[in-house]
Amino acid sequence: MSDAWWSSLGDERERLLARLRALLGEHTGLKFPPERWNNIERAVELVGRQQDFERARDWFDWFLSSPPTLAHLEPLITHLTIGETYFFRDKPLFKALRERLLPALVAQRRDGSRCLRLWSAGCSTGEEPYSIAITLQRALPDWRTWHISVLATDINPQSLAKATAGRYDNWSFRGGLPQPHETEFERIGAKSFAVAPHVREMVRFAQLNLAEGMYPGAGFEALDIILCRNVLMYLDPSRARAAIQKLANALVDGGWLVLAAVESSLVDIPGLQAVRLEDLILYQKRNVLAAIVPPPKLNLVPLPAMPAIPAVPPAPQFVAPRVAEPVVVPQPAPVVEAAHVDAEVLIEKARRSADHGRLAEAAEYCAAAIATDKLNPEWTDLHASILLEQGATEAAEKALKRTLYLDQNRVLTHVKLANLLWSEARRRTEGRRHFRNALELLDERDEQEPLSDTDGMTVAQLRTLIQTAIAHDVAGTYGTSA
Repeated sequence: MSDAWWSSLGDERERLLARLRALLGEHTGLKFPPERWNNIERAVELVGRQQDFERARDWFDWFLSSPPTLAHLEPLITHLTIGETYFFRDKPLFKALRERLLPALVAQRRDGSRCLRLWSAGCSTGEEPYSIAITLQRALPDWRTWHISVLATDINPQSLAKATAGRYDNWSFRGGLPQPHETEFERIGAKSFAVAPHVREMVRFAQLNLAEGMYPGAGFEALDIILCRNVLMYLDPSRARAAIQKLANALVDGGWLVLAAVESSLVDIPGLQAVRLEDLILYQKRNVLAAIVPPPKLNLVPLPAMPAIPAVPPAPQFVAPRVAEPVVVPQPAPVVEAAHVDAEVLIEKARRSADHGRLAEAAEYCAAAIATDKLNPEWTDLHASILLEQGATEAAEKALKRTLYLDQNRVLTHVKLANLLWSEARRRTEGRRHFRNALELLDERDEQEPLSDTDGMTVAQLRTLIQTAIAHDVAGTYGTSA
């Protein structure tokens, strides 16, 4: 940065920059921790010089003399919200769209409305929504006879301009060009491609601030799938949670919300059920019955609750989701003869049954396997997770404690038990003890080691969440709302 450009502010520099940060946070929802303050200073100088202001004083006088509307802030937003994206980023997600989510929707709608609605919220320069459109057209050969909408929004007008133009260089294809690609991209130079017209026509771009935008509403309702990845992490936590609620309201019953792994612990909405689809964690809008019995043919595994990222304040909600009145779903009882069936086979059947939502059946297979080997902590932990999903919290607590009796070094078992205990205020001290046990175990592991069954959460990330929860509990701010 140029000291000469800033010199006119003198001692007022910090005060004016603090006011600017407050305005940006208020009108965009973006959070600016101290490590990002230099980004704002660079953006201010760049925008000021582009607008022909020779001194920072003159720019601030002009800027603060007008109402701080979103349009007024747009030049700064352009430099502060540059997204990292490329075509078909996150291959497991697009594989899931192609092979699981879209086929299920198509089968459901083919003889009915023949309507599909998807939204890329925070689309940046457009690679994601165009990737969605290509995936749709490849998965649905007769797509022209359907009513398909791919909505794409972003707060950054410069990014939207590039997205609308649909022209990209090799950097946007660093994940690899889809093969074959000749019908969907046109080469326009040695290192550039244009998105084919039939792909561009499927996508509609619009400017939207997720922190303040009016949605759901016209064009933003009855959506089947919403992708909002690596966007909410930049918002103030209270704004991010509010945005998640609005995104959930925009989904149809059974619709899917896709977040980045680092954002998943912001979700604390009863109507959104976390589910595992192979290597992904997604969120489905479901009623109570659907939360107990996931739709068939998707290999979905409901997940136990993980620690929530707190606002400061409020405190994180380490509370495992419950079903107030567990729904008992009649299911054919499996014929299990533990003495004559290999226990590993029983466990595999338990996992498969759980994958398809047959929780009572899964619990029976698991119990039969445990009867053959009562000293296997992995099996008792699996049994506890199934019991949690059934709403059988007392039995789940016993199973979790049995697991820790067999192996007290299971970090995530301590976390699951702490979640369960903290749902009752009188037992938080006991829950805090299990969180501290988890912290001690994490101290023995590498900071960047990914933890299994957490969608890539690292040791360092889990430690931070637990430490924040304990701090709030000690301070007496646990459970306060934003």
